[in-house]
Amino acid sequence: MQPQQLISSINDGAFRAIYNATIPEYRATYSFDQFTAIAQKIQHDTYTLHYTISLPPLKKMVWLDEKRSNAIGAIFDSKGYIHFLTMKPYLRFPEADQCFSTTQFELPVRGEWQVAQGGMNELINYHYPFSSQRYAIDLKRVKNKRYFENIGNMCEDYYAFNEEIYAPAAGKVMAIEDNISDQPPGERNELSTFGNYIILKHGHSEYSLLAHLQQNSIHVKKGDSVQLGELIAYSGNSGDTTAPHVHFQVMNSMDLNKAKSLRIRFKNNLLPIQGDIITGTIEPKEHIIPPEKPFLGGIRTILQLFNRS
Repeated sequence: MQPQQLISSINDGAFRAIYNATIPEYRATYSFDQFTAIAQKIQHDTYTLHYTISLPPLKKMVWLDEKRSNAIGAIFDSKGYIHFLTMKPYLRFPEADQCFSTTQFELPVRGEWQVAQGGMNELINYHYPFSSQRYAIDLKRVKNKRYFENIGNMCEDYYAFNEEIYAPAAGKVMAIEDNISDQPPGERNELSTFGNYIILKHGHSEYSLLAHLQQNSIHVKKGDSVQLGELIAYSGNSGDTTAPHVHFQVMNSMDLNKAKSLRIRFKNNLLPIQGDIITGTIEPKEHIIPPEKPFLGGIRTILQLFNRS
């Protein structure tokens, strides 16, 4: 089935044809009766294509109805097989969507990356329904339209693994986790949402989170001041993730459970959404260790001890 046939097939009630075009993994998740019940609820709405997203070797399409109350998302391969299909209400949070960070950030990486998750709706950014992660972006390193070499069964196969991660703005290191193992691609560590991570505090009581970092790769310690472009860690595959990538978000608190996610104000007015190929051009800088201040109190005490009459 070709993408342009999907909506007309739904309107015509050709549910069996659509269902048969899905891959076996999808049919193992949804029975035909379950699929039909969902499709019937939106059968007579008018849908318009709003997003076409290249996810080599796949293509994702997102349609919205006239009232923008429902959405259809589907992922097709080049042969017309449907790898993913969802039909659900179209969530929006218009007030929160206007809340940008005051701090300006740069991408925390260098080179070409693809936005794996990002944007202001659930079908292109699975973080969106959750206020603490709503405007997070996930980044995957891409080279020649590929994410990995060989067969991709080892972290080291992925271009997003062991990449340098830089401070996206000047700030102070507030929290670190560095002891979570990197699991093999395809596996998830559901006991650790973010795996290894760094939280930086910036001005205006804003915080950034860089997560899924490589175990034992963090170059800074809690309390350090960092400058924009300072190397702080290396990318990994730790935590609740199935493949190496970088999770980047900005929030109004360092409490990962209670924080409210903020839209990231990038210096170049970048507004990344799923599928975008973006280039990190941050200028690397060395870690500056401030000179130790003389311990005057201790010196005075010593002088007093040796100068008593």
